[in-house]
Amino acid sequence: MTGKLPPHTVLDDDRLPDGRIDLVAWRDDDQVLWIGVQGPLPFVGAIGCHTGSQDEPVGSTLVAGVHATVIWGYVSHVVERCEVRTREGSVVPARIVTLPPDLSTDDRAVWAVVEGQSPDAAMVGYDVRGNVVGPRTYPTGPSEVIATGEDPVAGSWTVSVVPQSSGVMLEIRSERGGGGGFGTLEPFEGDIDGSCHGTRRGVHDFMGVVSPRAGTVEIVLSDGHTVPARLFPLPERYAGPAQVYLAIVQGDRISGDVVVSDGHGTELARQGFGRDEPPDGEHSARSDSVRF
Repeated sequence: MTGKLPPHTVLDDDRLPDGRIDLVAWRDDDQVLWIGVQGPLPFVGAIGCHTGSQDEPVGSTLVAGVHATVIWGYVSHVVERCEVRTREGSVVPARIVTLPPDLSTDDRAVWAVVEGQSPDAAMVGYDVRGNVVGPRTYPTGPSEVIATGEDPVAGSWTVSVVPQSSGVMLEIRSERGGGGGFGTLEPFEGDIDGSCHGTRRGVHDFMGVVSPRAGTVEIVLSDGHTVPARLFPLPERYAGPAQVYLAIVQGDRISGDVVVSDGHGTELARQGFGRDEPPDGEHSARSDSVRF
């Protein structure tokens, strides 16, 4: 079965395990330029050129199938070459394709087919001097899984260290949707280096970095309930001697404190949450935290 797009011009083609895929382009009734792909489902879709709030020299989207990932988009005249970078550490050259004159643009299309499922792949563009011109954030090396586990609410979860162009991020992903990030990892003073508090449909993820002195970390809720967090080591090369804590808490709008204690029960540090936080799905415990 093949997905259907509006009438278009075929720019290029490639092969997938399930058949041919075309790179296409067209203008809609409002004269917006669209770059798309059409192939065996789920490989069908399109991206509008320069339709975002900021005009970027590289714009892309992707579809990650089971056996292949297709990433495509547009690049401006300042882009000399492109490559795809993945969270697995792969670097795949991308093809830049000139658009036909009747589409009246200096932009060009770009695309690549990456082996395997890479939903976090990024299209990275370089100028003639080899400088990155976009995007702002992209993978710079393979991610490293540092902890896995099971939770009755979230299902199986994974905590990874993710090297990115903006710094090294700590990320949680769970089986039943959602996830969050804590970044940027770096050496710190004290016994707690901020925290990430994310929410999704009544489930709260608490994650952060604490010193080796921490023996326990607890989520102390305003209603009196206490939820112990898991502690596991963070490889020293990322932030010096440190540990990561993780707690998954079920509830609606909650507030309280993250309390760090030593092995004898003496409190070392605490950090409040939830008293002035934004609505469900966002968080503000740390200014450079990220929500997915």
